[in-house]
Formats: sequence, C-alpha cells, structure tokens
Amino acid sequence: MDTSNAKVLAVVSCLMDYPREDILLYKGELDQVVAEAGLAPAIETKLLAFIENRAAMDLMDWQSEYGGLFDRGRSVALWLFEHVHGESRDRGQAMVDLVDMYREAGLELDKHELPDYIPLFLEFLSTQGKENAQNWLQEMEHILGLIQCRLEKRKSDYSVLFEALLDFADSKIEL
Repeated sequence: MDTSNAKVLAVVSCLMDYPREDILLYKGELDQVVAEAGLAPAIETKLLAFIENRAAMDLMDWQSEYGGLFDRGRSVALWLFEHVHGESRDRGQAMVDLVDMYREAGLELDKHELPDYIPLFLEFLSTQGKENAQNWLQEMEHILGLIQCRLEKRKSDYSVLFEALLDFADSKIEL
C-alpha cells in the first residue's frame, strides 16, 4: 500500500493537534513532506507559510490562539461527529463503529482519546494509502469545507489545513 503521499495527512494532523514544542523540532521534515505531497502549488505555499509562521511563534502564544479558536464553541470543533450528530444518541454508535474500524486496522486508542477527533482520524488515514485516504476525506468533505469556511470567516490561517485536506482528496466541493 502506497502511503508516501498520504504522509501529508500526518503532517496536517500534527499541525491541527494541540501545539507542542516537539512539533517544531521536526520543521524540516514537515516542510519536506509538504513539498513532496503533490498539493496544488498555491496550497503548498500557504501550508509551508503556516509551518513557518508557527515555527517563529512563541509556543504559549500559539497554544493560547489554539485554545481560543478550537476549545470555545462548536462551530469549528475538531470532532467529526459533533458536526454530524451533535449530542444525539447516533453519535455514540458512530464512535463505536469508528473504534472498530481503527481496531481492524491495528490501531488501539488510548481510553482518553475520542475516535472522531480529526487529528487522530488523519493520523489513521495517513496509514491507509492515498486512494483509501482520499475516499474517506471525500466522504467528509462537507464537514471539512464547513470548518474551512468558518475559519476563513474568523480570518484564521488554520483554514489552510482544511484547504490542504480538500485538495489532497481531490474534492469537488463548492465553497
């Protein structure tokens, strides 16, 4: 299974997760994976600029921005099923199904991890080959596009992460 191009999903996962100092230690590798991912040139440029900006930013400032953006409110929540099921009972069954899918692929979750957390899902997809990853991302393109638009309205450069996911997926969604 060719996972080379799918490595960009692991990069986006790292950048979308809560900022940690160790992420910045691998800036060169992040840049290289993005440059080799085959993204549209404009999106590649924006994603590399995002990495550069974050590397130059004070970690506490980055963490504060992240918390203010993603931890307050549901409109840009990083949980897939929040956007699909909200608080309904269907969300629980969807979580169970996703955990089963992870287990079938050999991924065991920490008991504190929610399976629909987008960075975790991207990490999983990065191991599933480009075609499978694209298919999954296309299945959820409406959610990714919605979050991207909401981040753009907030003038957040985090929107480029969702733009990169949609580009990787060869999404045809009209935003």
